[in-house]
Amino acid sequence: MTATHPIIGREEFDRVVADPARTLPGHAYHSSAFFDAEVEHLFKAQWFPVAHEQMVPTAGDFYTLDLWGLKLVIVRGDDGDIRALDRRCLQTGRDLFFNPFTQGHCDTVLGNVLGHRSWKYDLQGRVIDPDLATEEHALPRYALENWQGFLLINIDGKAKPYEPELATMAAGLKNYRINELTLVREPVVFDMEANWKLVAENYIEAYHHLATHRNTFEKVSPARSTFTDDLTDKVISLNMPIEVDFEQAFDWTLPPIASLEEADRGTFNAYLALPLFLLTPLHNSLAWLHLIPVSAERSFWMIYILAPAEYLEREEDVRKLVDSGIEIHNEDMDACIGNHKGFRSRFFEQGYVHPDLEKGVSLLDRHVLEAIAKGDPALVGN
Repeated sequence: MTATHPIIGREEFDRVVADPARTLPGHAYHSSAFFDAEVEHLFKAQWFPVAHEQMVPTAGDFYTLDLWGLKLVIVRGDDGDIRALDRRCLQTGRDLFFNPFTQGHCDTVLGNVLGHRSWKYDLQGRVIDPDLATEEHALPRYALENWQGFLLINIDGKAKPYEPELATMAAGLKNYRINELTLVREPVVFDMEANWKLVAENYIEAYHHLATHRNTFEKVSPARSTFTDDLTDKVISLNMPIEVDFEQAFDWTLPPIASLEEADRGTFNAYLALPLFLLTPLHNSLAWLHLIPVSAERSFWMIYILAPAEYLEREEDVRKLVDSGIEIHNEDMDACIGNHKGFRSRFFEQGYVHPDLEKGVSLLDRHVLEAIAKGDPALVGN
């Protein structure tokens, strides 16, 4: 058995856990060993979002994705249930589908089996052969939870139910009536040369409004007024009060969702349910920011928009909404990529964050380290 080697020193670890003003060390953002530990003890051990139920609305509909060496398919069976399955044939090891991050439909047989010397599987992942139709020969199935339409999986199958840990986010989004919203278009995809933590940290603090968004968000939700709630469950909640008249703040032709109350319209909130389930209410829509860690130095950022079904008829207005989001995220991505390059400097060790305005960064970083230490204490040096 291969011995475990520490990926972070005890002194570095203690600085982050004990001091809300200290950052992770630079190597945590570009070390392959650190990333492997995150995959094993954070993403595979906890709940991770993979799709939305509207992406697989009818029996036979599927969505494929690749995560950390796993080849997954989310499929709705002919019994109506949605399953998260490994999509490699148990006979040949071949991928039953051609491409990841693809939506499609299978009529009666799971996968693109033409030309494969593979077993054929039904829409529930069972081999279509009476002599092999046993659980032993069925495609491996992962634990899956459906939270208000969002599908999350737990790869190691040991995580506690996720819904009780999302109470803060459920309360904050109550008036959005998430189950009544509709996916309005294909996602906007960013492929970034940046560690996932830099992107998530940027997302969960508004201190950067002062510089990165000085001509956009800072004029609406000034950094000085933003705050992060104490952690009571798995949800980091960033509050960004709007300090100008809403109608003047944004040139949005789509109106706010009718069920929202005045308090909902007075702030922007950003929610990060640990480890990496990100939702942002936008008054007239809800953004699911699907952040996928690919490697220590690469991330996918897939932005899905959900809105009232009647908004789908206003294609030009939806396009304007998406374009304005792209503008904001381009500003963020430039900052994250720049920071990633800076963290590779041999002169950077552990930096500082504002203990109040960047509180979310500290909460996220501590969660990462504590999950790794719990999963394998030997990964933290003496």
